Amino acid sequence: MKNLKKFLILFVVLALPLCADAPANPAAAKSTTVGIKAPSIGYANFKNCVDKSKLGKREQAGFDNLKKQMDVVLEKRGKELNELHSKINDPDYMDTLSAEAEAELKHKFRTGTQELTAQESQYYQALSQANVKIIQMINEVVEKAASQVAKQNGLSIILNSEACYFCAPEGDITNLVIAEMDKIFDTKLKKESEEKGE
Repeated sequence: MKNLKKFLILFVVLALPLCADAPANPAAAKSTTVGIKAPSIGYANFKNCVDKSKLGKREQAGFDNLKKQMDVVLEKRGKELNELHSKINDPDYMDTLSAEAEAELKHKFRTGTQELTAQESQYYQALSQANVKIIQMINEVVEKAASQVAKQNGLSIILNSEACYFCAPEGDITNLVIAEMDKIFDTKLKKESEEKGE
């Protein structure tokens, strides 16, 4: 019990000076953080950076071209299978075939369907991988451009607006980031052109 009293007395003696120095209200507490500057924040919309930048437009066009090529191949294969399916379901046509020819036609349809399914799966996987690669590459350029914009405009942080619940319009620096992306893109194209000797 004596130890407890000694502890309480010691606590009060040590704590009182600390309490006396503490500010009476939160506003006063803010004044003790003199010298700490609040970060300046901007934000950019990643989707707009992809859709409106030269790099994003080029990569999107390349992706669309790849998709069209794949669609043409799949469509051609699909038509061939539809023709086989129509023949198999046409009793008059099937009556003209021998048992071996009928079996061969049905086998051709089954294997063709399996091959088409496998081909579709491969194509969608290839498109998905191409899309991921494009997004990663554009993200790296957005990051580099955002870093330049931050330095040029004295910003501490640049956020992706798609990850925020609210962004005040005055903080939107998307157009500045896109302009910087276009500079990076033009510089890279010029360098590639010089290397090819064009």
